[in-house]
Amino acid sequence: QTPLGPSLEEIYVKTMAAQEEKVASPAQTALDKAQALFEKSEFAAAAQAADDGLLNTRLSVLAGCAVLRGKAILAPLLEALEDESKPDPSETDFREAWVMFQLALRFHPENEEAQEEVEKLQAVISELP
Repeated sequence: QTPLGPSLEEIYVKTMAAQEEKVASPAQTALDKAQALFEKSEFAAAAQAADDGLLNTRLSVLAGCAVLRGKAILAPLLEALEDESKPDPSETDFREAWVMFQLALRFHPENEEAQEEVEKLQAVISELP
């Protein structure tokens, strides 16, 4: 707040919030439509609306998010393996990272980073006691 009223930052934040409310993403719009159709038991139309939403979503971006999440889960586990003062993680501890990399490959089978992370993870798991 300035002596003359709201600051430029406050105005910007309020403006952006209003814009976000007005303009839903194409994927969210498709999801809302698919949900409404499903609730009316219009299953074929709901499936088509969901397909439209998937097509409007860049699957490579979703794959990138899944890879990053997998790496963020994996990194502390790998650090624990290197740290003699910490107990080694079990194979089960690596499951969520594995799922994220597999999800990335489902979204974008050509994702080289996901492929490399799967190979790295397989090697790590094979070395576990």
